[in-house]
Amino acid sequence: MWRGPALADVADEPFAAAEIRRCDELWLQARELAVDSDLAAGRTKDALREAMTLAAEQPLREHAQAQLMLALYRAGRQAEALEAFTAARTRLVDEIGSEPGPELRRLHEAILHQSPALDGPPRVRGVRAPAGTAALS
Repeated sequence: MWRGPALADVADEPFAAAEIRRCDELWLQARELAVDSDLAAGRTKDALREAMTLAAEQPLREHAQAQLMLALYRAGRQAEALEAFTAARTRLVDEIGSEPGPELRRLHEAILHQSPALDGPPRVRGVRAPAGTAALS
């Protein structure tokens, strides 16, 4: 991963614009994957910190907003997770004239109903186990 803007030293060249957009998108996807990994591993604080940054930088990117909502919910901040949905919905409607997609709508509904499916990975002796593993009693 690079630091700073992609291809900054050749940004004014005709060939660079499309490649810069592609690199920027890959960079965003990598950051989202890192948040997904933190959430899957039960590292809620790390996930929340990056999700807040990413959601602020990309207010119309629905997956980033969903990650923020899930991280807030797992941090015990259900009301803030619901507020994040409302804010994301308002931005989407006001700025691009579109309602939230299925991912955000399903997550919103699950948060409202405190669905057990939103819980993080099970704890095993005080340590978070990988998703899909069984907790020992």
